[in-house]
Amino acid sequence: MFISDLEVERDIEEASRCDVNVLITGGNIPTRRAVAHRIHQMGGRSAGGLVIVNDVEEWNVNHQLASASLGATMFVEEIGKLDEKHQTALLHILDRRAALSAQFPAWRIIAASDARLYDLMVRGEFQSELFYRLNVIHIVIPQ
Repeated sequence: MFISDLEVERDIEEASRCDVNVLITGGNIPTRRAVAHRIHQMGGRSAGGLVIVNDVEEWNVNHQLASASLGATMFVEEIGKLDEKHQTALLHILDRRAALSAQFPAWRIIAASDARLYDLMVRGEFQSELFYRLNVIHIVIPQ
């Protein structure tokens, strides 16, 4: 899928050059997925694999991260649908990333949602600390 919007293209290039978490909002699922794939393929982690988490209800954070290869990117679709238990688990892993580097190889998260995560955060439905940890680079795809 080709994404023609110049601002989105610039953001994709920036995200691919940086080794930080990325939040993708707007657009539809195939477009958000295409953006995540492009960031991963253009960046330094392309050899590490892209782990796609699309069933958040069945998601086992620790298992996914433990099975991720060195340099992997984890793409979490519909991050806004994570319940509090999974949000807490993901935040805990992010908190301990450096300390667990031997157990969990270096990886990064690209998260996507069609929900307005900021609004969910303000209403107390999405943890603010997790929002800010994921929102290092924010790519907004036009509708």
